[in-house]
This record gives sequence, C-alpha cells and structure tokens, in this order.
Amino acid sequence: MEDVFLYCRVRPPAGLASLLRTTQNLLEPFPCRTAPVFTPWFPSEHHQPPLRPARPPPTITCTGGGAEPEDKTPPLGPPAIFNCTGEGAEPALPDPPLTRSWMVSLQRRGRSHGEHAMSKRLQNSLSVHKLHPLQRARWVIHQENCGSRTDLEQVWRVLCRTLQTAPLPSCTATIQRDRAEVWVFCDLQRAEHVGRHLKGALQLDGSIRLSVRTVPDLLSM
Repeated sequence: MEDVFLYCRVRPPAGLASLLRTTQNLLEPFPCRTAPVFTPWFPSEHHQPPLRPARPPPTITCTGGGAEPEDKTPPLGPPAIFNCTGEGAEPALPDPPLTRSWMVSLQRRGRSHGEHAMSKRLQNSLSVHKLHPLQRARWVIHQENCGSRTDLEQVWRVLCRTLQTAPLPSCTATIQRDRAEVWVFCDLQRAEHVGRHLKGALQLDGSIRLSVRTVPDLLSM
C-alpha cells in the first residue's frame, strides 16, 4: 500500500487520535459477504410443476389420408354466386347502394381580397347568436333546389368537380341519400361566398339554407 498523507491544521485538534483511527478504518480492506446458496421456490424435479393448465391441449382431427385441422371459424356472410354464362363473371348479389359520400375541396392559393367579406346581415346574426366567424356551418341543398331538369345525383357530381377546381377553401361536402339532401360545410366568414358560388355553379332553384347546430335557419340565399 502506498503512503497516505493526512493533512490537518498547524495546531492539531483535541480529537486527533480519533481522526487517525477513523482514517485507519477507512483504509482497511472492504469486507466481502458470501452470497447465500439459491434455493428455488418450486419443488424439486421429482414432483409435478405447481402451474398446470386447466384444460387439455386441443386435438386435431384427421380425415382421409392427410391431417387437416378442423376450421370452426364462423362464415363471414353468404357467399357471392357468380354467373359465368356471359363473357365476364358478374356477382349475382348486387352491391348495396351507398347512402353517404364525402368530398373535400382542394386548398388553393391566390384568393381575392373581397371573397370572404361578410355582409352586415350575417355579422348581426353572428353577434346575436354569439357565433365565432371560424365556426363551421352547412348549406343544405334539397331535391327541390335541383329543379325539373336534373336530379340530386347529377348535382352531386357537378359539386364534386366544382370542389376540385373552384376556389372554395376549407369546404367539405356530403350527400345524404336517405334524406335526399346535399350538405356543404364551410366557415361562417366564407359562408356567403360559398353560397353564391353554389347557386351559380350548380344552377340551383329557390333558396338554400345555412344552418349551424344551435341555429337551424341562420341565413337563406
């Protein structure tokens, strides 16, 4: 062991002997304790293990020459029957009609400055009903708005093309076929611009209604 130097004051304190004894104890080798022998908690190998499954393992039934597991999975539904008498195979069961479809407008730049301006009438309505300009609202298009020249499905197809090409920011649309209605969602501050564009692009008859959840008839156009 190398020499150890213990530095203290010029005048040694009264407990110098205790300080030397403590230093000597710190320099002694650290005692090592022998670890106890590991004793497993489970019984020896001559006994049964403590954890046993409550049920026996599954069995695989064999039919014929090969072993094939029995499939007990319930069928997903009635199988479709195909008619192969013609040129192509067509399912005999017709697909169920879609009751709802969605369309989302594309975000485009270069908007004009006056397209989002709200009229005094709409501003007063927002103030009375305590509505935020960025709250979502919906224009409701009924079958009566389509007129006698077209139907709701044709209006929906034109609307889908319009949302892909026209500058209608943050708009989403859905067709409710069970209600015979088309809903066009937009922000309240853009509602009048969207309504005017819908009336012109879709050539709608009559008036369409703007509504929110708390006010079913906020504005008509």
